[in-house]
Amino acid sequence: MKRFPFSFVRLVRSSAALASALFFAVPVGAVGTRYFVLESAKDFSEGEAKGVFVDARGHLRPGFRLTSTSLADAAQVWATLQTKDGLLLATGNDGALFRYRAGKTERLAATDALALTSLTGAWNRTFAGSFPGARIFEWTGGQLKEFVKLDGAEHIWALAHDPKSDALFAATGPEGKLYRITRDGKAQVHFDAEESHLVSLAVAADGTVYVGSSGKARIYKVTGPGRASILHDFGSTEVRALAVGASGDVYAIANELKSGGRVDSWKADRPAPAKGGDGLSGSGELHVFDKNGRSARLYVSKDEPLASLAIDRYGRALVGTANQGRVYRTSRDLDTVMVADLDERQVSAIRMDGEDSGVIIGSDPANVHEIESLGSLSGTYTSAALDAGLRADFGKIRYEASPGVEIRTRTGNSAVPGLGWSDWSAPLENGAQIASPGGRFLQFKVVMPPAQDRKLWRVEIPFRTDNLRPILTGIRVESPSAPKGSRGLKASGGPVEGNPSTKLKVTFDVENPDEDELRYKVEYRHVDSYRWLNALEPSEVLTKNSFQWETASLPEGYYRLRATVSDELANPPSEAQSHSLESQLILVDNTPPRIEQARLEGKVLRARVRDGLGPVTRIEVRFAGSPEWFPVGAEDGIFDSAIETTRADLSSIWPGDPAFLTLRAYDAANNSALEIVTVPR
Repeated sequence: MKRFPFSFVRLVRSSAALASALFFAVPVGAVGTRYFVLESAKDFSEGEAKGVFVDARGHLRPGFRLTSTSLADAAQVWATLQTKDGLLLATGNDGALFRYRAGKTERLAATDALALTSLTGAWNRTFAGSFPGARIFEWTGGQLKEFVKLDGAEHIWALAHDPKSDALFAATGPEGKLYRITRDGKAQVHFDAEESHLVSLAVAADGTVYVGSSGKARIYKVTGPGRASILHDFGSTEVRALAVGASGDVYAIANELKSGGRVDSWKADRPAPAKGGDGLSGSGELHVFDKNGRSARLYVSKDEPLASLAIDRYGRALVGTANQGRVYRTSRDLDTVMVADLDERQVSAIRMDGEDSGVIIGSDPANVHEIESLGSLSGTYTSAALDAGLRADFGKIRYEASPGVEIRTRTGNSAVPGLGWSDWSAPLENGAQIASPGGRFLQFKVVMPPAQDRKLWRVEIPFRTDNLRPILTGIRVESPSAPKGSRGLKASGGPVEGNPSTKLKVTFDVENPDEDELRYKVEYRHVDSYRWLNALEPSEVLTKNSFQWETASLPEGYYRLRATVSDELANPPSEAQSHSLESQLILVDNTPPRIEQARLEGKVLRARVRDGLGPVTRIEVRFAGSPEWFPVGAEDGIFDSAIETTRADLSSIWPGDPAFLTLRAYDAANNSALEIVTVPR
């Protein structure tokens, strides 16, 4: 069972401000109470459904009740064909043919091919395509006998019979050829595509052949030998499956793959990943095209590709997924529901004989699931393990459901239910206290009674986690006028950065493991005093991790800040926790230095710079008419005092005949002063 992402389960705090921002009503509970709320199809999609499906409105309803019959020694089912003697199944990786009949499977025959990829009936006979070798076998007399080998091809990906032209068609690779085969076994190339592989095939009642490609994901409409047009170019990886409905509409699955694919899956050493594992990755879409070629997108799978397609007698499409083993049913009005969730990774084939009868084939490993009924037997839905983030106690469960629907809970401290988890509780009435013990994770199970009109559409579970202490890890202080760079150094050249400001930006670094709403209290003191004073307004409640500290009214000097963070806004007074931290020394200096006795002795500049706190950190000069500033040094070699003198020979940078020069000096707080020095004549 997967850990439930918070993006799928709404984790709701019981604050009035947040409640007003949500589109659904949130009951106001005790301080610190949060809720798991499941009420949409996406919310319920991470759970496991057995005989239950999730419709587009997020309602759990009775779904397909399935049997399960294993195909021994078969990992992958490539194709199926219903015959009067049972359901035939083409498999890999040993090219074997199986039959399913009366709840049992039997291995009929095997070939030396890696896989039998396709099955079709033609001329009251049964044929199977294979690779490598591009051979078509005929099932006759209890044996698979070679019917024809397609020269110029290596892989047969799909077969289809056209009664109108009395011909068999084969989609192949790696040359992208569509073959036409007559009943006497003669084959010729009917269409040659640009792509390397043609991987899907369907024939309409009027004899039009539709073939899908891998590489550019195009649907070709073939109306005669060498006569073809592009019905649609998806611009993705592959057209995985094609089907023609009773009205002549063409249905197509197009996948955008990040890894794997039908063309790559022929490798004999390909592993069989677990459900949800590293199988096919990417996305898939289902489209339908009417007789005029107009398209409509019926379904999008953003998280995994689609693997199989079927059309039921009502014109509804069913698609099977490639990595989560799910079957979705959709229609032109986009009413999409999940009707089955297999244990196997991939749904490799679907056959529908009626609304509630048919067969679903799972692969990795291979199993046959016969549809017994729709809602005639009870079904279950088991949620994913809902993660509170910390150990939690759970309150009264509320749910909206039809009469007779049961719901149970269990809890534990591991993401995967198992060791250490509690047993399932007794059925809980709506509004009943959850009896399962406290834990980090909670799971609920819905038992749907055997009736088609039963449903559940909302579950709300309140919980309160153990309160963890917030910890301050740092206090950072920045002056808006301070230069950027290490140690506050001013880069040579260029204008003054920013305007002098008496405000310091203070930022608090904090660890908040349970994500409580936090309050910050801030105090300050002069280094020569032991008295802490409030840095905030008397009525101010600071909930952000930063604020502007106004220092204009403070005496200049060195200060420390002390911040206290608490979770008192989210917890009762007896349970609130706090932590305090003092800052490093902070210089408050809002007075610029003074430049004294600035003069020129020839081309030698002499001046004294005095600052109240110090140290003076930089002196620089600019000649009239020039944009460039030049640094000059301290007379004793180092800027380290509140009073510094400079004696600088400017001969090497003297620009000719300047009228004056400008002297600029900085202190450690980046306050600056300017002085004009006239050039003597």
